Amino acid sequence: NEGIIKVRFSISSVSQALELLNQSKWKDKIESYSENEIIFKLKNEEISYLNRYFVHNDLSVNAIIPVKNLEEYFLDITGKTK
Repeated sequence: NEGIIKVRFSISSVSQALELLNQSKWKDKIESYSENEIIFKLKNEEISYLNRYFVHNDLSVNAIIPVKNLEEYFLDITGKTK
């Protein structure tokens, strides 16, 4: 899964977003969801397309946040690279 990252989308209406996503190619990219956000596994270049898809369908995206695993977080705070 090289080049695939987890991204958290904070969305105005997760229930409406899920309805929309279930009828699209994006449904296979969903990893999990909660009351106010959906986490996707996406290629970097897909992030802007998914954001545009939500906005085009009248859903407000409040935030797009990369989800880091513990190893990435540790490397960030220590200033080291893989």
